[in-house]
Amino acid sequence: MKTRNWGLGILAVGAVLAISAGTLAPHGGPVPDTSAFGEDQSPVAPAASARPGIVGDVLSLLQEPRAVFEARMKVSSQCMAAAGFPDFARGGQADRLDDMSASLHGFPTLSLEGARTNGYRGREEPAFSPAADPSGELKAYLGFDPINAPSQSDLTKGCRGTGYLSVYGDANASGEFGRVLGALQPAVHSAKQDNGLKSALGDWSACMTEAGYPALTDPAKAASLSSNFVGADGKEGAGPEARKIAIADVTCRGKTSLVSRMDAVLARYLTTAVDKLGPELAPARALRKESAARVASPAK
Repeated sequence: MKTRNWGLGILAVGAVLAISAGTLAPHGGPVPDTSAFGEDQSPVAPAASARPGIVGDVLSLLQEPRAVFEARMKVSSQCMAAAGFPDFARGGQADRLDDMSASLHGFPTLSLEGARTNGYRGREEPAFSPAADPSGELKAYLGFDPINAPSQSDLTKGCRGTGYLSVYGDANASGEFGRVLGALQPAVHSAKQDNGLKSALGDWSACMTEAGYPALTDPAKAASLSSNFVGADGKEGAGPEARKIAIADVTCRGKTSLVSRMDAVLARYLTTAVDKLGPELAPARALRKESAARVASPAK
């Protein structure tokens, strides 16, 4: 039941945001196919030197801060309760705070503590409380019927729009962040062809081979492999074997300095992209700044 309803919610919300074609990193944030975004999808050349802190700057632009996410979902949940879906706040088909670093690296963030405790499953995965009318719940949240009338998509409607409007002042804010993500994808795709990045993944793969997991070329495949194991609670990616794979993965990330080496490569390509985009990123930056201020000092 959980997988089916969660999938329905994620699929519909993903369709509305148009951030991806429906591809998700296993147990993590979206790794989108954004070929439909932006007019210029040509390869990006790396800058001679990276702008300091560029990867963190890009992530701060793409990643919704936790405080903003929680404030937005609180308003949406109150709206859903008034619409007759009080369990929405406890799970339902609510949004999750996505790990946007997965969009840059191609795999979800993972800590050793998290791997030991939950494998690749997010610690914050909400308890699932299916509505008696899942399709009605989804329609109330989105403000339209994503299954029978997807063309009616309007981010200003529904309890989702109410939540976005409350913290961003603009119900279409997610579309702005989607455009930024799409505009940066050529740089991310180009970086993946860089020999430095390939070398980092090769070292990680060799480490995983020594750990007993040959033929894994990147952490996303390790996460996929772990999903073959089901825990005692019936959830994918659970149980001792799944946790064992996750522990090996995060250990090899540390031994090979995988993420820092990837970021060093990504930084040069993102520098080129951000320098080129320039003022086009300003609206998204303003939305992040304004929403943080609004959440910190809510209107009386």
